Amino acid sequence: NNSSTLSYTHNIGNNSSYYYYLKITQSDGDIVWTSPIWYKRNDALTNTPPVAAFSASSQTVCVGSPVTFTDNTSNGPMDWNWTLTGAMPNTSYNQNVVASYNTAGTYTVSLNASNPYGTSNTVSHTITVLPLPNLSVSSATICTGESDTLMVSGANTYSWSTGASNASIVVSPTVSTLYNVTGTSNGCSVTKSTFVIVQACVGIQELSETKIKLYPNPADHVINLELRDPGTEKTIEVFNERGQLVLV
Repeated sequence: NNSSTLSYTHNIGNNSSYYYYLKITQSDGDIVWTSPIWYKRNDALTNTPPVAAFSASSQTVCVGSPVTFTDNTSNGPMDWNWTLTGAMPNTSYNQNVVASYNTAGTYTVSLNASNPYGTSNTVSHTITVLPLPNLSVSSATICTGESDTLMVSGANTYSWSTGASNASIVVSPTVSTLYNVTGTSNGCSVTKSTFVIVQACVGIQELSETKIKLYPNPADHVINLELRDPGTEKTIEVFNERGQLVLV
């Protein structure tokens, strides 16, 4: 039933923690009580509720780009409640939040904070989310030695993997090649790829060296076909440039 007061003074820096271990022993050496004690110093903690405040890394972002919301609340906040309409994540209880938006528009971000003395008023800011360019890029299939024009639309400026910056470029690859183009509008960029397929095309000249002869070259409405070995039955199939069978 006896009680006593033990005092101990130890200066530690603000926002730092210190671990204490208290042990009480009797005069005969028996331990009667032990306890770990954690102490954290926080000079900002007061006996008043927090005043919520925060800032954003940018007030205007592109779809899919991250934006960081940094807590600036005063009066020693210990808990945070974020509401981020339209964002991923759309809520958070962390002190600071990194979020992104998948749809263009204007959105509201709100924060309130609390400590043992109460909860702050809610403070809000708006974020403008800009759309990404909607790029459309052509592709091509060419024969060895040929050239073709690749075209892109949907943005204000362009940058090709070839170094070109026009909306259309002429390419002459010797093998099938992948080309990348980045389009930018209002500071927002998106990259798309297109493929140019190079084929070792078989022309009428090569066919004329076999047992089949086709002419004229090039043809208009009529193609003459000569079979140099007509002794067996044969089937003739005609395909268009899309690979569709149009005549048998």
